[in-house]
Amino acid sequence: MKKILLAVLVIVLVLLVAAVAFFYFNRDKIAQMAIEKSMPLIESTMVEKLPEGVDRDEVKKVFEIAESKLKAGEIDLNKVQGLFLDFRKAYEDKSIDEKEFAKIYDEVKQMAGL
Repeated sequence: MKKILLAVLVIVLVLLVAAVAFFYFNRDKIAQMAIEKSMPLIESTMVEKLPEGVDRDEVKKVFEIAESKLKAGEIDLNKVQGLFLDFRKAYEDKSIDEKEFAKIYDEVKQMAGL
């Protein structure tokens, strides 16, 4: 019985070490994938909360350009992290006012190179 428990413990330990190593060596890819999946969520929220006088199609186009540059690896991940932090802070109250919208939209425009 002790040998079986020891074998199970060793197997669990090996699997745990393998999982930690996998995530450590692929952390950039995992972060990139998470960022790519989050951009459409930010876009849909921003489009949903458009202030008066802002063109919906223009906002969508800017986000598309930023997303394509992000997928191509042309955008520094620190800029994207700053965008996420600003978005999270702005959306804490489940709404985005004009000032918050302008700040986030300007960051996305900069990322898109516009």
